[in-house]
Amino acid sequence: MSGPTYQPPLSPQIAQWLAELDDDANEFFQERAAVREHMGDFSREQAENLAWAETQRYVERRDARRR
Repeated sequence: MSGPTYQPPLSPQIAQWLAELDDDANEFFQERAAVREHMGDFSREQAENLAWAETQRYVERRDARRR
């Protein structure tokens, strides 16, 4: 059984950045974008931009703890 499939982000820059992330960070991004879009009444573009910023912070904190 394979994992979930997601629509690619609207922004080519975010899509490229996301393709370079590991599965954990990718899932973090997708979850936050979906919640903001569907429960927060943000446009998909706004939701992805907010999720992008939050995911960057998440990855930085996570990677700092691993050192």
